[in-house]
Amino acid sequence: MFLYKVDFPFSEKVLNFKELNTKNQLDIEKINLYYPHTSEFSIDYHENFLKIVRECVENKEDFDNLNLIEYVLFCLKLRIVSIGNNIDFNVKNDRDDVKTINIKVNLSEIMQNILNLSLNSLKEYFVDDEFRDMLITIGFPSLNSVRYFSDWMSSGKDIGEIVMESLPLFIKQVKIKNDILDLDNFSFEQKTKVYDTFPVSIKNKIEQLIIGCISKIGESNVFNIEYFKDEKINFYNLFFVNLLRVIFSQNPKNIYEEIYILSNFHVDSNYIMSISPSERKVFISFIKAQQKSKESNNDTITNDMENIKNSSAVDDLAVEFGDIPPKY
Repeated sequence: MFLYKVDFPFSEKVLNFKELNTKNQLDIEKINLYYPHTSEFSIDYHENFLKIVRECVENKEDFDNLNLIEYVLFCLKLRIVSIGNNIDFNVKNDRDDVKTINIKVNLSEIMQNILNLSLNSLKEYFVDDEFRDMLITIGFPSLNSVRYFSDWMSSGKDIGEIVMESLPLFIKQVKIKNDILDLDNFSFEQKTKVYDTFPVSIKNKIEQLIIGCISKIGESNVFNIEYFKDEKINFYNLFFVNLLRVIFSQNPKNIYEEIYILSNFHVDSNYIMSISPSERKVFISFIKAQQKSKESNNDTITNDMENIKNSSAVDDLAVEFGDIPPKY
């Protein structure tokens, strides 16, 4: 069942979704291990990650039409619901007396940081030309634009040239008088053809607005933590791929250990694979509490036996009835 829902500030869409299950989590860890942490494998990693996440969404068409900011916000929400809100990082330290430091990350705060940066960077959504009765709606690139950014990243082109070439991806809608052309489902090539028909004055306004947005949204790091100062919103280096990889990364050994423990307690394997990581940890906590209770009871019994051994009352009672005292 798709018990959860999340609404988005830009598209105004509402997505119904369910938690990741154990199988989904293991699949994510497998691709985390399989694909190297290098830019040339970013798109392959992301396409597989996207397939896994998409299984958790009920209204898949709306999901496919999210923009990249909304997509990141959704993935963060999915991680919070499925695994938890907080992450502890043990990272290397430059100081000789302290080898590692612990950094705690609150994912809800990261969501809010990304949302604030996005809203503040794109306050103007429209470019107009009163003379031609023309109105252009601007927005963040859609989820299906990832492949284009990946190609540009590996093209070797100058970043300025890439930004200018990517401008059509930010166009959402064109209104001329009473006619409205919605570009959400257009390919990049189709958007470029529409963009090329705009007069120079409109293109200049679009260029100024989008470049200003790109600059402003990349001013601050999304973690708001000094150690992660380079983690900023940048569509042109696929920032979100590394971000999602980090926040969904778990130790697969721990996951398999939990599966093994539940299996030993006769929990059906299909059921284990169908429950969420959070649910799995609840079961594990029950088992640990039960084992701790048993150990406590065993200690109590052992202590009682020791008390009996050390007591002279039993010996005295045995002698009184003419018996030989018991030996322990």
